[in-house]
Amino acid sequence: MRILVPLDGSKHGRGALQFLAGRTTLVGSNPHIELLNVQYAIPEACVRLLELTAVREAYEDAGRAVFNALREDIDVLGGDVTEKTLHGEAAKVIAKEAEDFDADLVVMGTRGLSASLGFLFGSVSNRVLSRVDKPMLLVRDDTPKVEGKLRVGIAVDGSEYSRKAIAFVMSNIELFGPDARFRLIHATPDYDQVIATSAYMLSSVVPILSREEFRSNQKVEFTKVTAPLVRLFEKAGLKVKATQVVGDPGRSIARYAKEATDLVVMGSHGHGNFTAALMGSTAIRIASSTNLPIIVIR
Repeated sequence: MRILVPLDGSKHGRGALQFLAGRTTLVGSNPHIELLNVQYAIPEACVRLLELTAVREAYEDAGRAVFNALREDIDVLGGDVTEKTLHGEAAKVIAKEAEDFDADLVVMGTRGLSASLGFLFGSVSNRVLSRVDKPMLLVRDDTPKVEGKLRVGIAVDGSEYSRKAIAFVMSNIELFGPDARFRLIHATPDYDQVIATSAYMLSSVVPILSREEFRSNQKVEFTKVTAPLVRLFEKAGLKVKATQVVGDPGRSIARYAKEATDLVVMGSHGHGNFTAALMGSTAIRIASSTNLPIIVIR
């Protein structure tokens, strides 16, 4: 597995590094980990006044200082670890390096702002997420320490996005550790909200379902989405259960995940910050509603 870990010297980056180091089974499988520091580019006018070699040395020195400050955490990783310093606009450079490195996973720390704050003030992790098509693991610096077997929640809705999330999990089981427990989380609409909207917009055209009919349809859809996936996990010898939550997907999944999981995996359509801020993205809503680590599959 090829893992890219951008580090900027902040506590957010340290949190991501420590979470990764805690996945001892992953480290034991000897992944190739590249630690990346991105320095702000020196203005062109300054570059002309300096020797190119001196500029490069300044970048390297600054990057080396970041890595050295994290040396204790880096040494825990062991295995095949490289350190690289580049310069430029952070999100653009990280996204390009994710492609050049051919990363299977990008691991980033995030301060965990809400979707609106992330849009207004800018978050490097949000901007990288909008630029790359690689799976991203977002880790908050206040992420709870995982004790014992990892409980993994996977948001599923039958879409191509959730199928890709399932495929990632099945292809990278070592990331979750031995005897990890998986929970398939399927969100369904709240009856009262749906009926209120239907009554306002369509009551003269479409007959309104009774609560019993609505729940019956939900159960059918839940089984249709989750049953094949449960069989897939069981065939692979993995512990899995399926759970149905009710309400807005972002809020209901985040609420359930906070109580029953240690990490969330979900697919995302990958819209950029503007769309996420205005239209609402389930991935962004979950990320802003919980301090759990989240793997987002584009």
